[in-house]
Amino acid sequence: MSLELTSEQKAAIGARGKVIVSASAGSGKTFVMIRRLVSLIVGGVNVRDVLAVTYTNKAAAQMREKLRSALVKAVGESRDPAERARLKEQLAALPLADICTMHVFCARLIRTYFYLDDVDPAFRIVGTDDAECKTIAARALDETLDEAYRQGSEEFKLLLSYYYRKKSDLLLRSTIRAMDAKVCSVGDPEQRLAEAGNVPFEQIASAILQGYRRKIASLYAGLEELAPSFEGNKPGERLCSVLAQEMRPFLTEERFGEAVRLAQEVGKIPSAPPKTKATGEELARILRLSAISASFKEVVKALSGIDPEAERIRHEEASARTRALAALVLDYRERFRRLKREAGFLDYDDLEQGALRVLRDEAVREAVRRRYRYVFVDEYQDVNLVQEELLGLVGGEEVFLVGDAKQAIYAFRGSRSRYFLQKTRSFPVSLRLSESFRSAPAVIEAVNEVFSQAMTEETCGLDYAAEAVMQGGRRYGEHRGEVRCILLPEREKGEAEERGVYSVLAALRDEEQDPLAESITALVQRELGRPWFDADEQRERPVTYGDIAILTRTRSGAAERIVRGLSEVGIPVTATAEVNVCDFWEAKLVLGWLSYLDNAEQDIPMAGAMLSFLGGFTERDLAAVRSRFALATSFRAACRSYAEKLRDELALRLKAFFELSARYRLLARVRTAREMIGLLLADGLEAEILSKEEGELRLRRVLHLAESASGSVNAFLLALKAGENQVKFCEGGGENAVKVLTMHASKGLEYPVVILVDMNYNFRAVKPQDELFYSDDFSFAAKGLDRETRTCVGTLHRTLITQEAAEEERKSELNLLYVAMTRAKERLYLVFQKRPEEKAPDKVRSFADFIPAPFFEEHAAPLPQGASGREEPPLLPAAEEEGELAAVYGLSDPHAESAELPVKSTASELVQRLGGIAEETSFSGGRGHSAEEGTAYHAFLQYADLGGEAEAELARMRREGLLSEEQFALLDADRLNAILSLPVLRGLRGKRVLREQTFLIQLTAREAGLADTDDRIVFQGAVDLLAETEEGWLLVDYKLSSHPDEQLRRDYAPQIALYKKAVAAAMHVSEHTVRACILNIALGREVDMDK
Repeated sequence: MSLELTSEQKAAIGARGKVIVSASAGSGKTFVMIRRLVSLIVGGVNVRDVLAVTYTNKAAAQMREKLRSALVKAVGESRDPAERARLKEQLAALPLADICTMHVFCARLIRTYFYLDDVDPAFRIVGTDDAECKTIAARALDETLDEAYRQGSEEFKLLLSYYYRKKSDLLLRSTIRAMDAKVCSVGDPEQRLAEAGNVPFEQIASAILQGYRRKIASLYAGLEELAPSFEGNKPGERLCSVLAQEMRPFLTEERFGEAVRLAQEVGKIPSAPPKTKATGEELARILRLSAISASFKEVVKALSGIDPEAERIRHEEASARTRALAALVLDYRERFRRLKREAGFLDYDDLEQGALRVLRDEAVREAVRRRYRYVFVDEYQDVNLVQEELLGLVGGEEVFLVGDAKQAIYAFRGSRSRYFLQKTRSFPVSLRLSESFRSAPAVIEAVNEVFSQAMTEETCGLDYAAEAVMQGGRRYGEHRGEVRCILLPEREKGEAEERGVYSVLAALRDEEQDPLAESITALVQRELGRPWFDADEQRERPVTYGDIAILTRTRSGAAERIVRGLSEVGIPVTATAEVNVCDFWEAKLVLGWLSYLDNAEQDIPMAGAMLSFLGGFTERDLAAVRSRFALATSFRAACRSYAEKLRDELALRLKAFFELSARYRLLARVRTAREMIGLLLADGLEAEILSKEEGELRLRRVLHLAESASGSVNAFLLALKAGENQVKFCEGGGENAVKVLTMHASKGLEYPVVILVDMNYNFRAVKPQDELFYSDDFSFAAKGLDRETRTCVGTLHRTLITQEAAEEERKSELNLLYVAMTRAKERLYLVFQKRPEEKAPDKVRSFADFIPAPFFEEHAAPLPQGASGREEPPLLPAAEEEGELAAVYGLSDPHAESAELPVKSTASELVQRLGGIAEETSFSGGRGHSAEEGTAYHAFLQYADLGGEAEAELARMRREGLLSEEQFALLDADRLNAILSLPVLRGLRGKRVLREQTFLIQLTAREAGLADTDDRIVFQGAVDLLAETEEGWLLVDYKLSSHPDEQLRRDYAPQIALYKKAVAAAMHVSEHTVRACILNIALGREVDMDK
């Protein structure tokens, strides 16, 4: 932080009244808040009149300590005895000042006015995940349902008819708990529950229509701007004219039913101008026009598929169920609250709700306002609805709110950036802190470039380019910093490397290539020792491990792989992510010993034990044993023969090893697995582990493994196998260690070097399988129910909340990307698995979609080399032994062909093995389409009535919730009609048709064409469509390919032959009576496979 205040900081410190400050990342907001607080106290304000609310206890402690230091300094500088005495009094009162978190403030308020909320003032605070709280919650739910069963009301019977499944009410219980959790962060949960199920259908329909109208208005504005550029281009002029004509009626239509009718009457939209020869700006205009046309078609498709009356019926049925659920939740909440008070504790939700009830008492509210004349709130963008109301009731003559709408990342806790933005527009004084003191110029410029495009009034309610551009970088002088975009290589599925001798050391390591882990390791290794400019000390320093942070979206997945990869090459790591101890060399060493003691008839565990410190052998020793007894049936047999028949030094060591292992095995019969691990460590494995790089961390992993080792050795190994060899552990490599943490956990922190991964992580809004959706504006939405089929279907209410949730999620994830990028001081790396693509705001699905393609290209950098850090020791350093060992290991294996065969395979893998091609996801004409589009067409055909029209089928599928909105958006009705009109499908009307028929079939390798052996292999697969015709069974397989018919016949003949065998076996008919056809969705062709 610069010692010289900026003009923005001075304005924030000196402003009086109700002030809100929008502070960009690294702009010193906490510093400004403390300086303002000090200025008030030095100016005569009593610290007892101040309420300062922070987000964490750590932040509160830091604020208190900084305020103490400032007051001590003020006492020393004062020359007025009276003023010195007053400041000393303030210093003495500081430990009891209300500088605390929201929950601490709420707890103090409730203890003071306990009689208003009917609680014991000595209550304990218990987290909702605490065992005691969970037990009380389960008891309250039992009481609620017991009473409901006893009364047997019609409403409860309605719930049971839907939620009672598989002779259990578990689904009902989980739905009650989920509904309760949704209302905990709102100001009046009981009122919200009372309103549940009472949202009129007209309100839902109107909101749906307004959303579509806004989208069409945006498209129309873009069309008007673009249309003049197509004058003289007849296809372009015609498309612009037709689009404008079709869009205009929607702009003013406010009746939902009429809007649906308009959508159903929209005519065929012409094609966009050809782009084959277009380049530069002309190509960009054509692509933009095509995007406008496609987006309008999506809206029309969505609206035209709605049946308003059917939707109304579903809404009313779902609303009745929602009201019955809400009544149960109200009863549950009352019982839960009573039981908690009887047990003498409150949870964190109780603290907020209880404080809110206390503050609604007018006398208490006035007393609190007299007490706290000066209110400070840090991280105001993170408050939820309850906290927002609490702070509003506290009031304050002077209110100072500091935060950043761009850093509102806790939407899952009920916070919303819009609360902060509303305050910036309603408060008398709204100020900004725009200068970053954290980041170098290159980082600031990168952040500004990305968010000026991604963060707009339309997408986020905030125009970054106009209102939030960061300044700064002055402290770095000529040091600009660096921003790089790294594109990872794709994981290859190459054949395993041939080896003449199996390497036990390699078996003790994870040899699977992981491009992400290896690339991150390479980045860390390259950064280590590179100079970076410390702006605080104004000097260059070499990068240490502790200067590097790797930020991930979640604690699992990429984080686990990165921690494992770094640890394997000896790089110290501190992580919030949990890793699997069993993936590490030291754990494999100990588990190998236990496995050998449990069962001596295993070559690999035995060889691992021999190569350990306790065994004392080398790979050269093992090779000598095998070469001497090359014809032995196993390695362990060779070792026994060597020990029994020879008398050299190696034989004596083998005998000693067998004696040692026999003694351990005897002890393992009476000792627990944990005790055996302790014995192995004490006898030498601990010293071996500690001798490795990062030995102490390696030993901690083994000790954690020992803690999980309960029961006998055999029982522990069986339990480990049942748990898929998973023992979780959080890495703690100390202060000088690479930090691997989530983007959420990185908030408030800063690092010289930041590496962002998970750039292609797919966002998740609401999950379609969730029984209840919730929205602050539109309450709860339960699933609809099709009365005829008794199946769950979507409703307009759920569609509305899904759209709203997706929009909120995009805002929150964009804010999270801002937080992550602004953690970097000097160097920032963005790691991608795929290149960013230009997407409309409502199509954004990952962080990469926020990154402009030109930005990626400008900052693209090659991967650093030398990532692995793995060097295997040479097996035989002595050249004279090569001939002898080659004679042993060069022996041909008579079963080699069988050994290469899989035990189980799929039809697609069979095509690959026989030299076929991978299934394509590109359509003819070079039009690239995603795998998701292929999946959408496949899903349509799975549910389609083969005698129907595409438009009607799409409408039915939307009503029944068979496809997702994303899939509907990818389907083209004209293409679907062309597919449904193909003779192969048209001829199946009225026939018995089976869809997605899975099979398992056992064939010999010779029958499958894989090898000239009789080894049996299990194949699995799925036949897309199987129909019983007059000529026999017909199987239809869907493909997406641009290849001609003959090539498809050649490429997929083995797969179709396998399908025929499966159909013949399942239907008990001759294979020769089964006919087959490929339906090429891409080209709209059918390919007879029997020609």
